Amino acid sequence: MDTNQLAKSIVDEVTTEELLQKAAEDGKNPAAVMLGRLGDLKGGKARARKLSAKKTQGGGIMTKVV
Repeated sequence: MDTNQLAKSIVDEVTTEELLQKAAEDGKNPAAVMLGRLGDLKGGKARARKLSAKKTQGGGIMTKVV
């Protein structure tokens, strides 16, 4: 595993743990929280691809989708 991949996996794991802890404290269903996050991660990239170049220039939206 590349060092960048390792770093990303560590950050993702810590972020996920924190997200689940906060969900439990707020009385939310952790599974539902994770599904919402998954949709957010995929949906943001899909939305950015659909926007025209003109719309991405002034709206604070990433112009390059990885």
